Amino acid sequence: FVLIAESYGYENQASLLNSGFNYVYEKELLDKLVFSDVNGFRNMIFNNKFITSKQMVHFVENHDEVRVLHRFWKNEKMACAGSAALLTLPGIRLFYFHQWLGYMNQVDVNLRRCFKPSINATIAQFYKRLFRILDTNAIRYGNWYPLVVHNSESIIAWKWIKDDQHVLVTVNINNVKSGGWIICDDIPENQKEVQFRELITNTIFMRNPNEMKSKGLNVILDEYQTQIFEY
Repeated sequence: FVLIAESYGYENQASLLNSGFNYVYEKELLDKLVFSDVNGFRNMIFNNKFITSKQMVHFVENHDEVRVLHRFWKNEKMACAGSAALLTLPGIRLFYFHQWLGYMNQVDVNLRRCFKPSINATIAQFYKRLFRILDTNAIRYGNWYPLVVHNSESIIAWKWIKDDQHVLVTVNINNVKSGGWIICDDIPENQKEVQFRELITNTIFMRNPNEMKSKGLNVILDEYQTQIFEY
């Protein structure tokens, strides 16, 4: 039997989880993404112990919230970036009524009918790739670690590790292009080259393992771009 609390704010989260609830909703991260509050988002994923302990319920839509495209100012790139950021965090992922198809109209919970919605091809294609990534062993069963992105003010990053599978998530949550360095100190030993496969575009990059451990992986992301690497 699992108890989930729909209640927002750290004080409520702590009280409810300490009282026996298994999971509690997390909406502050969503709000920070909507307003491109990079520092606030970064501080939360590093300092909120309930995120690390996988006790949060993450979502971009639910029955009483606006749809994802409206939430992110009708910006498709921003909606995809926000979805990737929240839904690759540890905890429960809540999906609502075909959000992966990019429907625009919010259906009131008391209505039994509505106009036939149209599919947003950009959102649908992105979610198709994202679902494959969420099904990797690393994200399903692995350990999660937030990461520092050196020299970038707008890129957030974390990794999932399960056995020999490593998945690195990077998201630019601002409307400017940005680049930075991410130390990959978990590169396997005794390799001349290490393969980084970007899972959204299925592009392969070969990198020097010693450089990845010392200087780091250089990522350059356009506005609201997501790159997710397996290595």
